[in-house]
Amino acid sequence: MTPVTAKDFLLTGFTACLPILTTMAVALLAVMNLQMGKDLSGRSWLSFTIALFISFVMCYLMSMFMANIVANAKMSESLMYIGFFSLIGLLQFQQIFPESIRQILDYLPNFSALEMMHIAWTGGNIFASAALYITLVWTVGFALLTVKFFKYE
Repeated sequence: MTPVTAKDFLLTGFTACLPILTTMAVALLAVMNLQMGKDLSGRSWLSFTIALFISFVMCYLMSMFMANIVANAKMSESLMYIGFFSLIGLLQFQQIFPESIRQILDYLPNFSALEMMHIAWTGGNIFASAALYITLVWTVGFALLTVKFFKYE
C-alpha cells in the first residue's frame, strides 16, 4: 500500500470540498431568487466566481496550515468550513468598529476576501480593487506556509 503524502491529502481534500462549496453557492442563489425574490440580473458572474474561488482557496490553505494545532489533519477540514463561512458574519461586525480599526481589518485575510466578494457581488471591478491583491497575497502566503509545515498523519 502506497503511503499518502501531504500533497495528496491537500489536493484530495480540496477537490472533495469544492463540490460542496459549489452546491451551497447554487442553493443560496436559488433561494435568493426563488424564495426571497431577489433580482440576480446585472451581476458579473465571472468576477463573483473568481472572488468566491480565491476566497475558498485562501480559507482552505489557512485551515490546512492551522491543522498543525489540532489533534489530526482530518479535524482541520472543520476549521476550513468555520473559516470560510465566518466570512458571512464578518461584514456586520466590521461596521461597528471605528474607522482606524477598520483600516487595519481590511488587511486581514477574511476581511479582504469579504470585501473582494462584496465588490464582485455589487458589480464592481475586482481587478481594480486592493482587496483582490491583498487576498492573493494571503493565499500565496498560506500556500507557502502550508507546503512547508503541513504534516499528514
